[in-house]
Amino acid sequence: MEDVATESVLNSLSFGSVAGAIVFGGVGLWLFSQGRKNANHRNLLLGIALMVYPIFIYNAWAVWGVGAAISAYAYFRRHDD
Repeated sequence: MEDVATESVLNSLSFGSVAGAIVFGGVGLWLFSQGRKNANHRNLLLGIALMVYPIFIYNAWAVWGVGAAISAYAYFRRHDD
């Protein structure tokens, strides 16, 4: 029996979605570590979100769009504590 779910996931991955996952996963890891170091719960949660969301989104445009939106939110709200 063929596993249809695995084939559909492998067919839907593209270079853009994998590259976006790597880029925003790195940004998320940095935000997570800064959130732990400074006891900033917002950066901690945003870092987790940046590391996890590419697992559920396969469209390259959506990966880059959601990652850019979360990163922009983290950047513009960096001094609000």
